[in-house]
Amino acid sequence: MLENGVDVHFIQAMLGHTSIETTTINTRVSLTKLSAVYERTNPARAARALARETNGERESLLESLDADADEDGTAA
Repeated sequence: MLENGVDVHFIQAMLGHTSIETTTINTRVSLTKLSAVYERTNPARAARALARETNGERESLLESLDADADEDGTAA
């Protein structure tokens, strides 16, 4: 909210903080940085990357086998 221009005092009221210092401590972590950490550490993202890599390797292997079969004159 802060990055989108919402006044820090409004955020303070929403969070129920009596001191603005408490609110500013919590707002020091920017959404951009938080998103970057999430992207680097998200287990689902790592699993998707591994699946893409595995699919790419499988496709490459199948293409290689097809090429070998064509050279040998055998049907795949």
